[in-house]
Amino acid sequence: MASAEEAAAKPQARQDGQVGGHGGAGALLFENGRVLKPATCPKEVAFYKQVAAGHAPHAVKFHLVPQFFGTEERDTPYGRINYFIMEDMLQGFKHPSILDIKMGTQTWHEDCTEEKRLQHIEQDSKCTTGKYGFRFCGMKVWDVAKKAAQKFDKRYGWFALEEDAMVEALTTFLNDGTRVRTDIIPFFLERLDQVRKFMSGGGWAMYASSLLFVYDDATVEDSHPPGVFMIDFAHAVRLPNPLGGDPSYVPGVDNLMKFFHRIEAGSTALKLTLPTIPGITDALTPERMDEMWERMDINHNGSLSLAEVENTLHGCFPKFAARRMLLLRAFFKADKSMNDAIDRNEFTSLIKYLVFYHQLYEVFQKIDVNRDRKLNLEEVKTGYKMLGIPVTDETEVRTAFAKIDVDGSGVIDFEEFCAYMTKVYMQ
Repeated sequence: MASAEEAAAKPQARQDGQVGGHGGAGALLFENGRVLKPATCPKEVAFYKQVAAGHAPHAVKFHLVPQFFGTEERDTPYGRINYFIMEDMLQGFKHPSILDIKMGTQTWHEDCTEEKRLQHIEQDSKCTTGKYGFRFCGMKVWDVAKKAAQKFDKRYGWFALEEDAMVEALTTFLNDGTRVRTDIIPFFLERLDQVRKFMSGGGWAMYASSLLFVYDDATVEDSHPPGVFMIDFAHAVRLPNPLGGDPSYVPGVDNLMKFFHRIEAGSTALKLTLPTIPGITDALTPERMDEMWERMDINHNGSLSLAEVENTLHGCFPKFAARRMLLLRAFFKADKSMNDAIDRNEFTSLIKYLVFYHQLYEVFQKIDVNRDRKLNLEEVKTGYKMLGIPVTDETEVRTAFAKIDVDGSGVIDFEEFCAYMTKVYMQ
């Protein structure tokens, strides 16, 4: 019988580090801080060799990809298999929570069959790949309270097409059973920014490649720092332009950063109960929208100028018209086509933003006790109590204040207040 030391030295078909991918002959082996992956795709081996040869300096500098140690054949229960050997990015983690995200708006590659290409296009169009440029490909979360890992179905989060649903899916990954780990989001964002720089000008395109997010149990001694790594390069393509970017990959990174920003902002947000505005807050029904559109579209050309909106508001909602700065903010926020006009598709957003900005203005005035049109830290503290928001830790208030005070002036003006609350509530 082999000793414990000999057994530990042998490669293990470990499952705790594999949340996506394949089992059986395609399973990964883990040995002494290294991963052995079946070298079934020459392109992936070629990618690692080119990285080792200096053709991806940014990825190497910021340790975005595993280190490559060559190839080796091994005898296995499935026959003799050629493996390529790379660094085990999970080495040192005690109880890792892992999320495998397949990146790109396009997951098919040029050398696939037409049938396969059409299958990928259809599948991508129905899940978050087509909308956000990424999809979940496997997730495991360590529950600190239960001292056990929960593994999620491979298709978890695939159809979280609404932004709130995607925020909830990513929050599930960050929830360790005792709290949502917003403390690691800045690290994830920093790593994603480096990935974005590489994929925007590193000379590579990646199809069906993944990002691996991992963080450790914070309650254990010597908890390992979190990580974000690029993995799975079976369809990595060297671009003719060595400074070229990947238009399929980058949008997914941008959207991931946006969602992590939302989670981070929401965790320290002033969780306001916005005031009701009589006569309009409770009238945002499709029927009422149609009536208001007909009334505002004076010349019946299918679009609204700023003057048309303003003239109608003077007659219907003089309070709105009197606060022109809020009208301008709502108008240009809703004008997604940026043609200085609001079409019918943008009209609902116009009214919602108009209501929302007036609600914020009412709240801001209520908190601005000294009426200097700025909020200092003491006013924000008082504002929490005034608005019925329980404060258990003053650090929470200071953190929220610092996030809103973008220019670091020590006070929050309405512009900063409005921009922050819009990000938290309306995006």
